[in-house]
Amino acid sequence: MPSNEFDGSIKLVYIADQNTFFASDTVGNGQPFDVIGNVEIGKELMHNVEDEKLFISVVNLNKSAVLATASKSAH
Repeated sequence: MPSNEFDGSIKLVYIADQNTFFASDTVGNGQPFDVIGNVEIGKELMHNVEDEKLFISVVNLNKSAVLATASKSAH
């Protein structure tokens, strides 16, 4: 639960095999995958939000380089 009714928090984020909800152990180089995320927002914030958007970046930690970015709207 968010720390107060005006906050939001990411509860869970994981990679999954494409078009499934099953967590993937590894992703092959250049292979497609899905990102599953659960986000929870407080009751008061819910009254003021008309739309939400999740921004995702894939980062190569060895090279500190952003490989891809995407966003997903809930509506």
